[in-house]
Amino acid sequence: MTFELKVTLKDIIITVICVVWSTLWISSEIDSHQEMQQQQFDELKDELQNIIQLEAKKISACQ
Repeated sequence: MTFELKVTLKDIIITVICVVWSTLWISSEIDSHQEMQQQQFDELKDELQNIIQLEAKKISACQ
């Protein structure tokens, strides 16, 4: 019993296109996730800086 696998150039091209497309899609998803994380980090940093400045003003007023 022999098993013959026929792979055509069309199959190879379609496979390569699918792999490239999925790689690009995953890469763009990772980039957008990183941008979202950076934005959240920046917002938290700004909020923390505001809290620190407010507390510093309170401490200065008490002295």
